[in-house]
Amino acid sequence: MQEDCWKIVREDCALRMREDGYSVQYGAVGNPKLFIRIERPAVLQQTVFISDCNVTTGETHIAVEAFRHFSSVKGIGLRGKKVRILDIVGRPDNAEVVKAFDVQKAVFLRVFEELDLVWSDFFLSQPFPGRFDIVIEVC
Repeated sequence: MQEDCWKIVREDCALRMREDGYSVQYGAVGNPKLFIRIERPAVLQQTVFISDCNVTTGETHIAVEAFRHFSSVKGIGLRGKKVRILDIVGRPDNAEVVKAFDVQKAVFLRVFEELDLVWSDFFLSQPFPGRFDIVIEVC
């Protein structure tokens, strides 16, 4: 995708968005590493798939605004859904998996707190060897 496909969503936090036939993507102006890709779900689908979530704990406010925008504009909230963050680490060694899990958990706990969401389960899943996902049950 070309750089000019991005649309500014929130000036105050530099949130920008673009979309294609498969996903809605969020980034931040001036921070090419921050990236969230939410796969375009069917309206009645009970799982929201996040195929990329490159956000550090210091950038959580941008993730909050991205999920707030996704819920309001796309009409797909996280309440009552299962959130699956796919393939959280490129190298599946134990230290990297634990580190990636801890960072993602810290980010999503803050996102849920800001969006007034409660979760009932938050766990690591290994759907097949070499791939680790995070699964979150949102009440």
